[in-house]
Amino acid sequence: MKPRQISPILLLTTLGACGAGGASGIVAVEDVDAIGMGTAAGAAPASGLEFAKPGQDVRDLETLPVTVRMGRMQRDGSATRFFFSNETVTLPAGFYEGFYQPSSFTLDGVTHRLTNGAVTVNNTTTRHTDREYGSPTIPAARHEIAIVTNGFPDDFHEYAVFVTGFETDPAQLPGGTVNYAGRFNIDTWPSIDGGTPENNYRPFNGTLNLTVGYDDARVSGDFAGTAQIGDNVGIYAENVFGHIADTSLDGNGFEGQMVFETCLGVTSCTGSLAIGGAVYGADGSRISGLIMSDATFVREDDGVALRLLGPGVFYADRAE
Repeated sequence: MKPRQISPILLLTTLGACGAGGASGIVAVEDVDAIGMGTAAGAAPASGLEFAKPGQDVRDLETLPVTVRMGRMQRDGSATRFFFSNETVTLPAGFYEGFYQPSSFTLDGVTHRLTNGAVTVNNTTTRHTDREYGSPTIPAARHEIAIVTNGFPDDFHEYAVFVTGFETDPAQLPGGTVNYAGRFNIDTWPSIDGGTPENNYRPFNGTLNLTVGYDDARVSGDFAGTAQIGDNVGIYAENVFGHIADTSLDGNGFEGQMVFETCLGVTSCTGSLAIGGAVYGADGSRISGLIMSDATFVREDDGVALRLLGPGVFYADRAE
């Protein structure tokens, strides 16, 4: 098994034509490498951090370089592809208390440094646009970073997500059956009737529940959400229900599929959402990770098929 990682940080990049290429057309989720979250039994944390211990929270991540597993979608006029890479993020002291101070992350080995939440270099603006406020005492947290370059007719586009935190030692996982409840957030770019994905993203968000049988190392669950399949969220956001197929827990991480069961207000919903995550906190208090969407919805009103493509993040806290 690959080493794995987690604390969601979302990252939107729109770079110039110098970006990486890819095979023509849309690459399906099932064609990419494994998500690769978490750490195998007996291995050191792939994040480069120590395993979680009592009294620790995300503020203890500040100033430390952390290796993260990043789920990425790249697209331009002729190519769309999904893949995963190991990158590094360093957050400043006071970050989780709401202070914007110099921070950095890497993308394909290139370091991007932010001061006061933003930086502009060569017409490329990088902003730290969102993060998890009010709950710094958690073992894994979520963030969003946007990088946008304007003025190029053949802009290269990328959207990527990652999470970082203190993983539960696979040798210290809870016993018995434990339930978790939380949310997922996916930003997608639709391919309409097989065309190139649009420039405007459409959210696909909702709630999820996970059940982990630690004694037999199994993970399963369910989810419910809304996917924007039209131009007006108030009119076209549709209810989507499904289950997270039973899969194995390998060390402190897992990979599986979010499978559709019912989608209201559409003719059909097909495809699935690849999901992978890991267990965080000294007592296994949170599960967090990545999602990759390759889901197609056929609208009832006009028969248009929207293939919603893009990566996302999820978190689920242990139910008491």
